[in-house]
Amino acid sequence: MSCTILPFRAGKSNQVNPETPLVSVLMPVRDTEQYVGLAISSILTQSFSEFEFLIIDDGSSDQTPALLKHAADQDHRIRLITQATDGVRVALSRGLESARGQYIARMDADDIALPDRLEKQVTYLDSHPGVVGVGGQTWAIDSDDLRLFPIELPTDPEAIEQSLLSGKNCISNPTTMLRRRAVQIAGGYKDEYPTDDYGLWLRLLEVGPLHNQADFVLEYRLHAAQTTLSKHQSQLTAAHRIVNEARERRGLPLLAELPPDHSPASIARIHHHWAMSAAQSGQWKAARKHAKYAITMEPANLHAWWTMFKGCFHLRLRQRQPQ
Repeated sequence: MSCTILPFRAGKSNQVNPETPLVSVLMPVRDTEQYVGLAISSILTQSFSEFEFLIIDDGSSDQTPALLKHAADQDHRIRLITQATDGVRVALSRGLESARGQYIARMDADDIALPDRLEKQVTYLDSHPGVVGVGGQTWAIDSDDLRLFPIELPTDPEAIEQSLLSGKNCISNPTTMLRRRAVQIAGGYKDEYPTDDYGLWLRLLEVGPLHNQADFVLEYRLHAAQTTLSKHQSQLTAAHRIVNEARERRGLPLLAELPPDHSPASIARIHHHWAMSAAQSGQWKAARKHAKYAITMEPANLHAWWTMFKGCFHLRLRQRQPQ
């Protein structure tokens, strides 16, 4: 894959003292040359600028290291950490050890932070000293940056706690801003990916409440091929163990099983689900695109054909509207 090292813009870095940042943004990276430039740009151009940006390269073998070096040369808020392919948990632990900010903001290398994300979260934590961490709402996007559907999560701390303890992860990891001291008290990043975030939320609840803001703060990229059936089952097994460990610490009855999982069972069904959800959200371009993918993989899927028909109908209506 070719790589152009001009995918980001620097922000107001000259206004920040890098020795005393309020926020440390942690972003582990591995082989994400296609998207990492957008992720970096979305952080560097935030309306809030008092941060350091710790990017931990987990043994990338593509053009990602060149992109990261170019970005760091352009903005002194970026601090690069490199490691062998040690995994997300080790990368985040190293980032946490190096962080100087009072708040830890998580970011993933293929997502896009909305422009006022950090400002909104800093304002919230500053005015709610008892809350140990805050997340937010997200827009799901696809590989071409098309918005698919909103991912809306509970905002009430009590509802969040009940959901997490019942086996439902209702905190979106790359939207979170956490108090660094609370993360340290909770034991840091000690659970293995992909349940590292869930384990941390359950341990943080023993330090203080978590909150989700009602504001949309991130575009969360979905990849149809990222969740195989075998991997998904291992995630559920690990989540079940982590939830029961947390319940046992609280003296609560253990869960015999997690709530029913209704995730699509094939790549074709994932595209079909995205198409239907995009149509329901009025994202008709994305609906047509993913209905086409679903039909290509499963020509007999009548529901996908119906979604495609509705998408084409809305396109024709828009084309007929006077400009």
